[in-house]
Amino acid sequence: MNKCIFALTLLAVFFFTSCENRTANTPIYIIPEPVDIVQNEGVFSLDRGSTYQIEGVDSQDVIIATICEGMDKNFGLRCAEGSGAITFQLNEQEDKTLGSEGYTLDVTSKHIVITANTTSGLFFGYQTLLQLSPEDISTKAYTTIDIPCVFITDYPRFEWRGTHLDVCRHYFDIPFIKKYIDILAMHKINKFHWHFTDDHGWRMEVDKYPALTEIGAWSVDRTKEPWGEALPPQKGEKATYGGYYTKEQMKEIVEYAKARNIDVIPEIEMPGHSSAILAAYPELSCENDEGEEYFVQIGPYWPPVAILCAGQDKVIDFMKDIIDEVIEIFPYEYIHVGGDEAIKTNWERCPLCQKRIKEEGLKDEAELQSWFMHEIEKHIISRGKKMIGWDEILEGGLSPTSTVMSWRGEDGGIAAAQSGNDVIMTPNTYCYLDYYQADPITEPLSIGGYIPLEKAYQFDPVPSLLNEEEAKFIKGGQCNMWTEFINTPDHVEYMLLPRLSAISEAVWSPKEVKSWSNFQDKIESILIRYEALGYNYCKGEYKPTISSTSTEDGKLLITVTAEKKQWPIHYTTDGSTPITSSPVYKEPFVIDKSTMIKAAVAVDGKVRPNVAAADLIISKLTGKNITISPTPSYKYAAKMEKTINDGEFGGLSFTNGKWIGFQDKEITVEIDNNGETFNKLFINTLISQPNWIMLPEVVEIYTSEYNNNYTKVGVIEIPAAEQIEGEHSRKIEYTFENGISPKYIKVIIKNLEGLPQWHASAGESPWIFIDEIWTE
Repeated sequence: MNKCIFALTLLAVFFFTSCENRTANTPIYIIPEPVDIVQNEGVFSLDRGSTYQIEGVDSQDVIIATICEGMDKNFGLRCAEGSGAITFQLNEQEDKTLGSEGYTLDVTSKHIVITANTTSGLFFGYQTLLQLSPEDISTKAYTTIDIPCVFITDYPRFEWRGTHLDVCRHYFDIPFIKKYIDILAMHKINKFHWHFTDDHGWRMEVDKYPALTEIGAWSVDRTKEPWGEALPPQKGEKATYGGYYTKEQMKEIVEYAKARNIDVIPEIEMPGHSSAILAAYPELSCENDEGEEYFVQIGPYWPPVAILCAGQDKVIDFMKDIIDEVIEIFPYEYIHVGGDEAIKTNWERCPLCQKRIKEEGLKDEAELQSWFMHEIEKHIISRGKKMIGWDEILEGGLSPTSTVMSWRGEDGGIAAAQSGNDVIMTPNTYCYLDYYQADPITEPLSIGGYIPLEKAYQFDPVPSLLNEEEAKFIKGGQCNMWTEFINTPDHVEYMLLPRLSAISEAVWSPKEVKSWSNFQDKIESILIRYEALGYNYCKGEYKPTISSTSTEDGKLLITVTAEKKQWPIHYTTDGSTPITSSPVYKEPFVIDKSTMIKAAVAVDGKVRPNVAAADLIISKLTGKNITISPTPSYKYAAKMEKTINDGEFGGLSFTNGKWIGFQDKEITVEIDNNGETFNKLFINTLISQPNWIMLPEVVEIYTSEYNNNYTKVGVIEIPAAEQIEGEHSRKIEYTFENGISPKYIKVIIKNLEGLPQWHASAGESPWIFIDEIWTE
């Protein structure tokens, strides 16, 4: 055991040449938020003569080598055996509180000491030390560096803190993969999920099957066209766009990540999303697939019908061979096998697949996929590894040893945890960083969705529906970076940052220390660090958020917030566009009539053009007591029953927290009308066919004087022809010619029995979304 690794010399141009610095009163901004911080009086001053030492560590440890490299690069300090202003040391006796990745960081006016049970903990302590230093330490010279006196105890909430990267839609080179890993390490992320294979490219060199990269790694170049408009390749066009990673390059990345306490999880997609495989080896496709010609896909490909034939033994052997070569390269215990979006139309007409179903006593194609995945998992386990799959592997039966990665909301993770399977939460409602992070009008074209910084910060890997025992199966969470619309490294960074900082706090910090308000104070600090490191990042969602709540006296309380606290918010209540002379929002205010409120933030003294608008309605139902049965889905609960009369319309995004959603056969809304007279009743609903959100089939209106013995007073039948394509809001209206004045109103909203036959998911249970009910 050596006390010091690498006797690093001082830099020729020493970093300490400026006197600008922090003071003892400088706030401490650390992301992710540590478990416990005690700030004390004073600072510790690093100067030209400062050194550091490392105690109790094996001289071959690659993580320590990375720490030493960073101390040299960022602080210009040399490692000195036996003494030093900064000490990194392993605990002689294990501190069970810290676990395998925790640390303590003690800064006094005389020294800095970082302790941990492992070098992983020392590495994370080093990352925190960087955040206690000036934000531009990586590029700016300092005469001295003052570190505030503080004692930090810190360890992660979850063992799995992951970030994913899709390199199939677009190939990213090795230098960028290393840069990506550096960004993860900065945020205390410890898993890199590397998505190698998909319809749009096979990126991993496989010795036994060279055509996977000779053919499967290349597509026709359509990069000059928007992803959604790219046409299939034409006969004679050459496939020149793409690339792949050699085995040596992949091993290089594994070692690079290991030196930053990051495990690499390879994903080999199966049995669906297999166009690239079948382009190289078409004999692995199903019989009777109607002569489909497979090629490496370009642009949108839906439904992704390319699927490996589950009726052929050689297909299973092929995938086992690939798994064996994957294991040679990737030492981590998990192999990800995909399993998502396996469209089974080819299986339905393939005689070999149907024969397999019969021979194995399977019920249907869903159980055939389960059988396929179990065969692969048995092989993975025989090689001493564990299998992860997307939550579709639940369909048809889940192996008790499989780990589920839940992406379609939380439902898959909840079901898996309740069955006793390990779960990694990555719901697309919080963790898909290819979604827009700001107003689409101002952002690069994206796949859709909307996850601003605050929404990402709200992510909690443990679903509220799980009890304490079930929650133990949640290993952690991760964010995903799919790259259909993201084809350059700069764009990847832009979509990743700063949302990764929000996700990092969700998977590292204790729930009780998380605070959006505190995070808003910290975010500017980390943006300065991104700037200094040359990272591309989103400057922020400049459009404010306007929200309203009804009051008991029939008015609306209006709250306006911005992503960053320091941005003044100018607003108007007459529908005009805010300018610098418009009022500045200070605190929530009340309105007593329907109006259009607009708001915009000012940055550097100029009002941004990103104007938020809320067309708010006050009716005779505003402030009235409302009950709903059954309760809305926990995924789309908004303000629960208060959503119905908060005066706020939800817009066209069903995930924006302004709609309540139901997948029930009927919804009952009861309203205390208190005898108010009205002639019309309105219900605002949403239709979004791709997301199974449809108009109701029937709406029935009842009234009562005593909250019982209701009388039906109106029926609205929605013609099937009005279930139109696209995403639209729809105002359902019923008129009472002579007016009515009931004390109580009951509205029963009846859902379709199932999605219509013409729908791609015909027969499945549709959703109903409501945002407002009002009267005139």
